[in-house]
Amino acid sequence: MVQKFKTHLNKNFPELNSAKLLIAVSGGIDSMVLVELCHELGLNYSIAHCNFNLRKASVQDQDFVVNYAIKRQVDYYVRQFETHKYAKQHNLSTQVAARNLRYHWFDELINTHQFDYLLTAHHLNDNLETFLINLSRGSGIKGLTAIPDKNSYIRRPLLIFSKVELLSFAKQNKITWREDESNASNAYLRNQIRHQIVPELEQLSPHFLDAFMGSLQHLKTASILLSDYVQLIKNEVFKTQSDVSIIYLNRLKKYPNYLELLFYLLSDFNFTAWDDIKHLVNAETGKKISSKSHLLVKNRDELRLYNRKIKDEFIPLQFNSLEELVKASQPYFKATVEGFKMPKSANQVCININQLKFPLILRSINTNDTFTPFGMKGKKKVLHFLRDLKVPTLEKQKQLVFEDQNHIVWLVKKRLDHHFKVTENQNKCLKITWLN
Repeated sequence: MVQKFKTHLNKNFPELNSAKLLIAVSGGIDSMVLVELCHELGLNYSIAHCNFNLRKASVQDQDFVVNYAIKRQVDYYVRQFETHKYAKQHNLSTQVAARNLRYHWFDELINTHQFDYLLTAHHLNDNLETFLINLSRGSGIKGLTAIPDKNSYIRRPLLIFSKVELLSFAKQNKITWREDESNASNAYLRNQIRHQIVPELEQLSPHFLDAFMGSLQHLKTASILLSDYVQLIKNEVFKTQSDVSIIYLNRLKKYPNYLELLFYLLSDFNFTAWDDIKHLVNAETGKKISSKSHLLVKNRDELRLYNRKIKDEFIPLQFNSLEELVKASQPYFKATVEGFKMPKSANQVCININQLKFPLILRSINTNDTFTPFGMKGKKKVLHFLRDLKVPTLEKQKQLVFEDQNHIVWLVKKRLDHHFKVTENQNKCLKITWLN
């Protein structure tokens, strides 16, 4: 098995041979075999052990791993967690809480001690179990590719080895390990699949795991081809500008199976209510659904995708004089006093300085705001003006204005108020250039 592992690394993980490695070691048979294989090949590794304090034997597991590291004369790191407390505080299952705690700590170790990669001991049977779990939950092709062998800084070099191979190697080489009694319980779905379903499948076909590994490779290839296809379509129908991404439905609907394509376009934004997304495609403007990270809004022939983290309320800025405005250092705009030139874009405006009554305030719009749009007669509600421009609802909520003592001066990036137009006999004007 050592030679098979070495050949596997040279072919598929050559980066590990000269890297600084951190190995996640629980003390169970899988991780103990992994660390022994790495030791046999003379790799540069350290050990990390998580004590979740979930079992009476947790302390013994920790001592076992520490003693192994001392015997092998390798660096080791141990962290104890109050997993039940963390799970309760964050309304998580114990398993999810343990996973979050584990990988957050691994991140710290990787960054603090400058490890190149983290190795975990997931093997072929783990991959099969994950495949069956995802299959039972109706996962798409990406979910059916199960556990990736490479993900960010994580490497899983045991995925080609079955549990039987690991057990055989451990016995032949007199490797000791710790048993986790929870693995024998059928309280978890994974354990039910491990103890009840997988043995039946292996009994039906003695070479079932080999066939599964081949099928998994075909699925991974198909997934790559699908990703490439979706990316080509994304370039055509998906556009990101500033803090919003737009999906043009009229373009998307030209493709066969466009609803399935939409699923893949949104797969990275944590949406799970797929039926709601399908209904949103034909819903009226303003309808929306949300994921834990994003908001998807119907706007005429578009779907607009917003990151929910950027919806913080804008804090008003006040400038008490022209000098203070020009000297202001902030990320939103640049103000200068110069000769009048026609603005080059909607991001620029030239304002009649003589009409300004300081202080000048930059703020979000209010429901009852009115102004006299340049080129028009009479006042108009700002919200009605934005509606006529077909500005989406969420963008209306983020609209900013400059306001002096008496009037709205500039509806930012939209329209100057008529009172502040520059007349022909003026040599100087206030030029504001919006920066984002």
